[in-house]
Amino acid sequence: MLKRWLQLPETRMTDILYGIVIHRFGSIGPADQHFRYLISSTACVPEKWTALPELLDWMADMNLTGTKARNELEQSSLNWLCCLTGFGWCELGSTPEGIPCFRWTAAKPKLISGIELLSDSMAENSNVQFIVQPDFEVLIPPEVPYIVRWILGKCSELLQTDTMWSFRLTREKLEHASERGMPPEEVIAWIKDHALGGLPSVVELSLEQWGKSIGRTSLSEVILLTCQTEEDGLAIAAHPRLQDSLKRIGPLHFLVSPESVEQMRKELFLAGLAPSRMMGGREEEVNADWTSFHQQAETEQDVYSLPVLNAELRLLHSGNPFLNLPVISPEQEEDILLGGENVPQIWSKEWRHYHSSTAEKVMEQGLKWGIKVRFSLKDQMLDFIPSRIKGNPWKVAGHLLYNDGETVEEIELTPEDWKEMKLVIPKRRRNSSSAEPSDYGMIEKSTDFGRTLT
Repeated sequence: MLKRWLQLPETRMTDILYGIVIHRFGSIGPADQHFRYLISSTACVPEKWTALPELLDWMADMNLTGTKARNELEQSSLNWLCCLTGFGWCELGSTPEGIPCFRWTAAKPKLISGIELLSDSMAENSNVQFIVQPDFEVLIPPEVPYIVRWILGKCSELLQTDTMWSFRLTREKLEHASERGMPPEEVIAWIKDHALGGLPSVVELSLEQWGKSIGRTSLSEVILLTCQTEEDGLAIAAHPRLQDSLKRIGPLHFLVSPESVEQMRKELFLAGLAPSRMMGGREEEVNADWTSFHQQAETEQDVYSLPVLNAELRLLHSGNPFLNLPVISPEQEEDILLGGENVPQIWSKEWRHYHSSTAEKVMEQGLKWGIKVRFSLKDQMLDFIPSRIKGNPWKVAGHLLYNDGETVEEIELTPEDWKEMKLVIPKRRRNSSSAEPSDYGMIEKSTDFGRTLT
């Protein structure tokens, strides 16, 4: 999806964004909708001032304002124009007498209706190239698609983003690209393919020289896990599911490979020994993969398009078409929850007795998901909210909910303390507090402007 979006010309990007804005953020009142679509027409040309009262007078003469009061319509129209001004598509002003005026900028978007094929406009940009200068600066003409700028941003330094974008090729950015899966030889080949007039020899030789010194050595990073007490160290060392993730180097210290950190966190959390998110005095960083498109072939099918909407969701629709999203049933929601981690569905479907090792896993899953576990205890069927799990020997601490609805007991249990059990998947869904707006009563009427509603 991101690749297809970046392949679009900038004007088409603007058109799509405008279509989203006009449907998602505009008022659903008929008069307001008429105003938005009227100023979007070709009658309002860019860089030509229009007096707002005159336009609203014309709408009133054409019976396009309905029952909405004039002052309310003028205020809502000004609010919409302020929104367009914020996007850089419109300018607001006033006459010496204080009459509000507006005009579209040269970047006025086109209102697209329906699904339009974009392959022709994409083909126009497929051969657009940039300019590499002997001083290592890369000049980007306005027509260069953003997918090319995206890849350049991976292997060169961005200097400016005015009408003419510019980058600079540096050794540091060449190393940066190599660390993110784009070796120097691929960078050089890609730039040569997209450089208008070729790559200057002095630049090519420098890039090749820089590339020879990149990737000849490497460093491996390990993480040190430290315990507060030797008792905790012994408990972690004896944990059956951490044997392949940790290497003990002392009574209180373990080496952890970076790829095992998340699994280690889950297991230590269930054991009541969860480590802090701080590493070495700083917040643990989450690795964000850089998406690269330099090796992906462009195909005619890779065309960006918005989700297909119901054909009836047009100008006169009384709601927001982008809010008409399907709602999954509670059963489907449960299937998604259970299927996300390959958890046996029998744990929530059937009331049964499990072996102690399986009972421990069921209880650990309840703690991980933050849901209740129902089991048979003290000759009663009770709900239990697990809050902490301890190891050696295995115990679970939490709150026991009695059937009277009032009594809550903080308790610590072992798998031998209960019999049958099951996970309790919440069934009650949250109801929306929003109400569907009432439909407008309107009479269809023909005018010279077209079909209108009053």
